[in-house]
Amino acid sequence: MTTEIANNPLFTAIEANGTLLRFKVGQSLCESDYLPGHILLIQTGTARLLGSNSGRLSTISKLESGQIVGLASLLNGESLEAVRAATEMTAWSLPDTKFKEIYDNDEQIQHICNTQYWISELYGLFKHLTKASPQLERSLSECVEALEQNAQVVPLESEAVTRAINSGNRVYLNSHLKDIEIGHEINDGNGILNLPASETGFPTRLIAIPADVIDELIQAPDQAPAREVEVSMPTSNGNLTIANAPDQPPVSSFNQRNSNDDYFVSGEGPLQETLACFQMLAKLMKLPFRRDSIEKVLRDSLRRGQQPTLRLCGQIAASLGLHVAGSTVPSSMGTRLQTPTMLPWKDGFALATRSNQQGLTLASPREGFIQLSPDQLEEAFPEGIELLLLDRSNTTPEESFGLGWFWPALRRYRNVLIQVLVAGFVVQLFTLANPLLI
Repeated sequence: MTTEIANNPLFTAIEANGTLLRFKVGQSLCESDYLPGHILLIQTGTARLLGSNSGRLSTISKLESGQIVGLASLLNGESLEAVRAATEMTAWSLPDTKFKEIYDNDEQIQHICNTQYWISELYGLFKHLTKASPQLERSLSECVEALEQNAQVVPLESEAVTRAINSGNRVYLNSHLKDIEIGHEINDGNGILNLPASETGFPTRLIAIPADVIDELIQAPDQAPAREVEVSMPTSNGNLTIANAPDQPPVSSFNQRNSNDDYFVSGEGPLQETLACFQMLAKLMKLPFRRDSIEKVLRDSLRRGQQPTLRLCGQIAASLGLHVAGSTVPSSMGTRLQTPTMLPWKDGFALATRSNQQGLTLASPREGFIQLSPDQLEEAFPEGIELLLLDRSNTTPEESFGLGWFWPALRRYRNVLIQVLVAGFVVQLFTLANPLLI
């Protein structure tokens, strides 16, 4: 089965709804750090799909005209592709949200996507399968090529999974699901019954690979040199009407999958707004919230007549065990920020909770959720975005076990729990009354 799709409605949809862009040699088409904000259909030129083996970057496959970049990552729900232009090239670009709309309304495109696999997702699966394995002695390109010759997509049906396993295949999950990684092995047909739904809205994908192929690749004794891909010199097609692609690929709105806004905390005034930001930060990053110690630092600052500053917030965040770095970035980078991030907002502070090609979402304790489009970022931050980059470290404490762990589930299923409580109360009443009726 080939990973190239030719002469089908998917090509037509991309060309009809997309924008033709020009890419320079070495320019990034897709990054492995985040889901792409678009899919690309290569029209002219070539690109390289890159992978890492023992810390060394190598070429997995050469991508040419008629092949698609970024689609495998969106369907899998995990960023799988690092693709660079090997020559000057042109490609049709279709935004991720537009593709999702087309996918939801076109059964032919659904069939193509649900029955097709891409070489990039085979590499992503193989990377997960070999995560705990010793150093590979075969080149990545050879391993992925072997998978490409033997892999098959399995429908998300118990009977189909059972048939694949009985045929000597090993069936692997190839979608990013909550609490389950890509590469999770499905051992029987019932193994799919309790799988959670995909968080990106695309169907869960399963890949079957013959067991002997997997064993041979992971335990391969023979070493082969990495296959090089020839890179030709750039050629110009002379079409000056084609727009230049952005220097960095856009970030997909599917990256921030958690649409639950239960973490929001309101507040007014310098003290309460700053406390609310740290409380939201603790919820998002699953940190213990030390309200007393944070409030003491803020009150001491206010008592000295000093308003809370971003520098003070950085010191407080560092005391929580986070790795903190202050920075100022151009307004245009507001669509590519790491989240959550704390930043100044209208004489107070806010958290950047979502950042993608659709814009920047801020959680302001005073104003609620604020959505800034890419065009509004320059107006909102004319001198750039001053922010605190916050990351967990190996010394960051975990949120302590308590009622808060159960509270989201209790809120979600409160109606059912109330019914069970009432039914139990009625049953107990009848139990107590039963001796009186005899």
